[in-house]
Amino acid sequence: MACLALACAARPAKRPAAGDTQPRSAPTARPGSDTRSSAEGAGTAGVAELLRDAVLAARREGGGAPEAGDLGGALHSVYERTGWGALWLGDGRATPQASAVLAHLARAGESGLRPGDYDATGLTSRVAAMSPRAAPADLARLDVALSLALLRNLSDLRVGRANPERARFSIGAGQDALVGLVGEIASARDAASLLANAGPRWDGYTRLRRALVRYRTLASDPSFQPPGDLTGLRPGGRSPQVPALRRWLEALGDAPVAGPATARSDVYDRELVLAMKHFQERHGLAPDGTIGKGTAQALRVPLSERVRQIERTLERWRWLPEPGPQPPIVVNIPEFRLFVPQGASGTNGETPDMKVIVGEAGKTETPELSGEMEYLVFRPAWGVPHSIVVNEMLAKIRKNPAYLAGERLEIVGGGAPTQAVSKATLAGLASGALGLRQRPGPENSLGLVKFVFPNDDDIYLHATPAKSLFSRARRDFSHGCIRVEEPVELAQYVLRSDPAWTRERVRTAMDGGGTRQVDLASPIPVHVVYFTAAAGPGGEVRFFDDLYRRDEALQSLLSGGTPQP
Repeated sequence: MACLALACAARPAKRPAAGDTQPRSAPTARPGSDTRSSAEGAGTAGVAELLRDAVLAARREGGGAPEAGDLGGALHSVYERTGWGALWLGDGRATPQASAVLAHLARAGESGLRPGDYDATGLTSRVAAMSPRAAPADLARLDVALSLALLRNLSDLRVGRANPERARFSIGAGQDALVGLVGEIASARDAASLLANAGPRWDGYTRLRRALVRYRTLASDPSFQPPGDLTGLRPGGRSPQVPALRRWLEALGDAPVAGPATARSDVYDRELVLAMKHFQERHGLAPDGTIGKGTAQALRVPLSERVRQIERTLERWRWLPEPGPQPPIVVNIPEFRLFVPQGASGTNGETPDMKVIVGEAGKTETPELSGEMEYLVFRPAWGVPHSIVVNEMLAKIRKNPAYLAGERLEIVGGGAPTQAVSKATLAGLASGALGLRQRPGPENSLGLVKFVFPNDDDIYLHATPAKSLFSRARRDFSHGCIRVEEPVELAQYVLRSDPAWTRERVRTAMDGGGTRQVDLASPIPVHVVYFTAAAGPGGEVRFFDDLYRRDEALQSLLSGGTPQP
């Protein structure tokens, strides 16, 4: 750690930080420094007092950050762990580690953050103007300001700028890791490498961060604009907007660069149709090559908005816990997709990647959440949620009591299950004193298997008898739970630690016998996320509609100053 001017020579060896096995040697003043000029008579105790005063002042002035709790408390812990020694300044000069921090803060935009949130320009100017003859109190305040800026940046990188709970994502994060990382950076031989890897350790985050740089470059070129309206253009058709369309698709990576003659052509030719199909696939549209209303709308989205879309998704990546040894199952709501992230540790062979059906927009939207899958149930019964009983089923039962038998439903909660409809049972269903349960079987709404990861929203993955819905491009038809396209494949994957669970055995458990719960040998992380942008291993970026308008809400949190809780 660095020290403040004269105190370098006076300070004894610092007590070991938590986790240290050996005390570190006390730093010494640099040869040739004029120690008399800036801290005459100051010793270790004096430096500690100055730093304590600076930390208290920072906390009073708003050192907290709601997205990570009280950053002022974390700031106090940083200096407490180092024995109240300066971290970044020595002999009135910045350490190499401080220079690395300033460069890192100035590049915050590359991660979708804002350098101004950390006063990157102001701190750089203050450090550049610093003098060996500066007052020790001023140096202490500057040292603390650098620590607080780095803490806030690391918090934004590891936790997110917005409070995840306010953005409807139930993940929390502590500060111990942030405090420890600041200390590591301050004493690291290669602080720049530590800072470069300070963000989330997800491959999807890293790829999208690279894509942000490319899309920002494209968006910064005022001559690069989307083509005009091409609605209704079909393969083989003509339009004066075709050359502009070709340039647009070339820049986005959907089309190869054309020769001069082709570049001027107004014909929507075969090669351009293939490029358009690629564009449609990347934007979650039916890849038919025809420029319908949805495709025309996607073509006209300014690249500045695509930049913001990437930034919002980077923010959501930060809400996830760090990847662990057990590869997670991820459901991306706007993409209508379930997958295991590529490059996840612990995967061998093929991993599931399939379509899903999610909650209906505006009515029964699937929440973002994170949990651990603990067990699956073959041939499950379905306990119908009370809201569905009241809002959808009661009227049908009153009109036609045979509805219960036709749907394999039974009234439960009042003794033996029954299908007898009476004033008493109808009143019990309306009040919630009684419930409805659908018997197991191929026509059960949960299909022949459900996958349970306990959570407060009672959301789970399950099969479905309504398989035709998977052919739709937009698939928000459920009451909130997530229907999976390939339940056999998913069941075999989550049970892969037991070789006895072959595909045939999974099929047998689904097709015959009674209800059976199978506990997993190890819980599997499940993340239900809301990413409207994604980057593949080759850098290709895919964009998805803001199905639930949650990007709009997140943008309002991120567009102002420091987001509030």
